[in-house]
Amino acid sequence: MRILLRLFRLTPGLVLLFLGCHGPARAPGIRVELSGDPDARVEVRHEGDATVLEIKSPKGIGGAEAVAIRAGTWPWPLLVRLHLKGLEHFEIRSEALGIATTVTSHGTPQQSCQRVEGPDHGGKELSPDDPLWLSVRATDRGSEVPLRIPLERGAFEITVPRTMLRDRPRRLELRWIDFYR
Repeated sequence: MRILLRLFRLTPGLVLLFLGCHGPARAPGIRVELSGDPDARVEVRHEGDATVLEIKSPKGIGGAEAVAIRAGTWPWPLLVRLHLKGLEHFEIRSEALGIATTVTSHGTPQQSCQRVEGPDHGGKELSPDDPLWLSVRATDRGSEVPLRIPLERGAFEITVPRTMLRDRPRRLELRWIDFYR
């Protein structure tokens, strides 16, 4: 009986995490708050050695702020999995820099360009061999069929570059726009 009473005393943030609701989601070391899309949901979970921010954004335009609870201690690999039909724009920012990318709007998903902004970077275009390059892939786990845009069931999986986390940012801001909003 005492265990049941303790379960009902969970903090609202933990209840929201378990229900997968719009409010802040937490996992060991990370808190995530969504903005922009009132119907969006986030779940922070671990898959193998990766920490995944699983975001479902039905309206297709939104943002999130992820905060490292222990002063800039980020897990790696850190993945952002966006459930969208297309990825017109994705941006991730720390206190020091921002990286933006796009994915083609039709056919086979391909990244079309990436730019980095910050005091040391000045808006330069990135190449795939740059350590700040955002690895973006369209995925439909379990499907053998090649993915095409617009995605009907899949998601875009973005790996946050380890180099971006090297300076131990306190928070990361995410913004996204779906072509098919």
